[in-house]
Formats: sequence, structure tokens, C-alpha cells
Amino acid sequence: MSVVIAAIPLMLTTAMKSYCYTSLGYADAFTALHEDMKAHYALQGWKETDFNAKYEEYIGLFEEAEQNDDKTAYILTMLSYLASYQDGHVQMGDMYEIIGIGSTRNIQDAYAQIYKNYYGMTLLRLDSGEYVAANVEEDSSADRVGIKNGTVITKWNGADIAEQLAQMKYIIPVNCSRFADTENIERFKPFCLSCMGEKQIEVEFLDEQKKRKSVTLASMGNGYKYLYNTIGLFLQKDKAKEADISYDTLENHVGYLQIKAMGDDYDGIRSEIEGYIAEMKKEQISSLIIDVRNNEGGEDDASVVIAEQFAKEDLSITWQNSLRFLL
Repeated sequence: MSVVIAAIPLMLTTAMKSYCYTSLGYADAFTALHEDMKAHYALQGWKETDFNAKYEEYIGLFEEAEQNDDKTAYILTMLSYLASYQDGHVQMGDMYEIIGIGSTRNIQDAYAQIYKNYYGMTLLRLDSGEYVAANVEEDSSADRVGIKNGTVITKWNGADIAEQLAQMKYIIPVNCSRFADTENIERFKPFCLSCMGEKQIEVEFLDEQKKRKSVTLASMGNGYKYLYNTIGLFLQKDKAKEADISYDTLENHVGYLQIKAMGDDYDGIRSEIEGYIAEMKKEQISSLIIDVRNNEGGEDDASVVIAEQFAKEDLSITWQNSLRFLL
């Protein structure tokens, strides 16, 4: 029986250590941090992290920020570097926030400088490759010129949208835990671009007659808060509560176990997993997918409770030599 696990971050932990690089310049501080990640990052084996390539990608940006004495560029580059691990547990925050008595003011200021303006709409890339307007606000700059939800946008800020996305210097998630894979990053890039224009921008779109129309959109304010809220909307934070753990039998004797969260009701979790395993035996499941994508996190001990059910003696002969991890 083969077991495929989509992601399992809570089962892999390391002791927390603290280092202070404040006496170093931007480039040296990054180098020290990178070497520490190279030595201690728990998921590097599963992710097959290429640390040399990652260092070469970012060291020049840190050196440029240091040469220009540009604190904002340093913060944005560091955020981008940490987000490149595509791991919600790798984040940047001010010490005051970490110990619970402050806010990430420096980070928020940096975000506000890159997401400078918004125009009452979001750019959304469809599977077809087209870009359309989404989350259009009533009586906004976009709404007043005839842009509605679903309107095809052919140019943004007077230029080709795909080219602008390819040239983005910083890929900064509002919440880096949302960039769990490369596809996720590509989906959110247009969101970011829609808040990165100047006070006035030129936009081209297809009107109701499918004719190209060029208009000028005026900024409605700083785009950081708008972007944060918009990403939250598209992540459906207010959607109906789903079961923390669910199971289904797919075709060809494939089992599908989805874990959305891991609470502290260990007896309940144990009972659920035991019940699902019994169902797997009845259905003669030959392979199993354990899906923890978009997992909300939870208790480390819950991970142990779940894992131990698949290590029982009556299952070990079938599963012991066929475990596979996919992150």
C-alpha cells in the first residue's frame, strides 16, 4: 500500500533558536541567516532546497539595498526571500510582535510603499490566460468607466500585463503562508500588480461590444489594506466550516484522507482515523492520499495520534515499505 502525503509540516519540528545580526550590514546579515537556514531548516530534504541557487538569486538585491542605504528595499527583499521557501512557518516579524506587545510597523510601511494605490478592482488571471476585473467596488474609479466584474483587461498601467508580472522585482505575499506552491504565487501576482500603479494609470479593456477601450483610472488611496482584504476574500475566510478530518474512497481502490485542522480532541481524532482505516480495509484500499494542503495547523500531538494509527502492527506488513512524502 503506498501512502502519498501532500504536506505534513507539523510533524517535523526543530528547537527554536535565536540569533542577532543587527551588528552586520544588510548583505552580511542575509548571508548569516541563509547559512543558518541551510544548517537547520527542517524541510530541506523533502523540498530538495537548492540553497546555492537561492543565495545567488537574492544576494545581489541585498547588496543593492545596502549600497543605497534603502531600508524598505532590504525589508521587501527579506520578505521575498523568506516567502521563497513556500512555507507558512518561515516568516518575518518584529520582535515586539513575536512576544505579543507591538506591531510590524516597519513591514507594514514597506508594504504600503510597494502597494501604493488601488483603483477599486483586482486583476484576476483565468485558466485561459486572460486577465479580468474582479472585486470591483461600486462607484469606484474602475466602475465609473464601465469596468465590471468579469471585464477582460488587456493592458494595465499602459503595458502588457504578462510582461509586467514577469518583471516583478519583489513577489511579496500579504500572508506568506498563502504561497504554498508556485502556482499559488502566479495566481496572486496579478492581485499585487493591481495595487502597484501610480496616482493615475492607463488601462485598456474590452467593452460590452468586445471593442478595446482605453481609460484613465485615478487612485482611491493606498492599496495595502485593500490588497490584504481582497486576498482574504478570495481565500474565502468566511466560508462554511468544513470537517477537520474527512475521508473518501476514490476509483481504483485509492483512499483520500483530507486533514483541514488538528485540534486537541485526541480521543476523537483517534476514533475517526480508526474508523477510516476500517473502511479502507473493507474497500481493499491499495494506495492512500493524505492531503493537508491549506491546513490551518493545530496541535503537534494530534499529528502523532494520526501517524501512530498507520504504524500499528496489523498494518505494518502492508504499509511499512511503501511510505512516500510529497511536499
